[in-house]
Amino acid sequence: MHLTQSRRLRGSLQSLIFGASTILVTQSNAITLEVKQKSGEPAAGVVVLLEGDSISGENKSMAEMGQRDRQFDPHVLVVQKGSTVNFPNYDDIKHHIYSFSSVKTFEQELYEGTASTPVTFDKTGIVELGCNVHDWMLGYIYITETPYFGMTDEQGKLTIASAPAGEYEVTVWHPRMENDSHSYTAKMTVSDSAAVTLPTNVAEAEDSDFDLDFDDYE
Repeated sequence: MHLTQSRRLRGSLQSLIFGASTILVTQSNAITLEVKQKSGEPAAGVVVLLEGDSISGENKSMAEMGQRDRQFDPHVLVVQKGSTVNFPNYDDIKHHIYSFSSVKTFEQELYEGTASTPVTFDKTGIVELGCNVHDWMLGYIYITETPYFGMTDEQGKLTIASAPAGEYEVTVWHPRMENDSHSYTAKMTVSDSAAVTLPTNVAEAEDSDFDLDFDDYE
């Protein structure tokens, strides 16, 4: 009995190849993912989703996308459908943020020290944000159905707690991914870790064409 269990545990480490992705499968109660670009560099700050037909559950909380140093902070945010997001202004100037996206259309004029109006995102999809005062400001909110999601750190890694082992569609998204959909999806059998190599790269952020000290844009 113990010998059989030991063999099963030793055999639980597998390496599976799905297209351009390499997945390492082991046993645990959480899933750790590492995402690399085609170049081999870490894919930092990308959205990662674990999706499947039988997945259910909630992972909703009050999220925040502020305005800081005349940029959206964070640049990319991922939340579950039904979540509410606050948009505080941490700058000492006015912002006038807006979304014309069909997923959620809204606008708010935000002054220093004035509370924003929380916005609930009740549809899945991608919302692109801008600012009428500072044209270079762009932000993105990815709204998903699955409770299993996150964003990678500077090393291209993230851990998704409470995600059970099983079959998933693993989706990676970033607005600067160098393909038409800005995303990559692979079907994987995952237990506790997955190493994903994207078939493309994530472009570097471009420097703003505006002088941030130019007061006429305040």
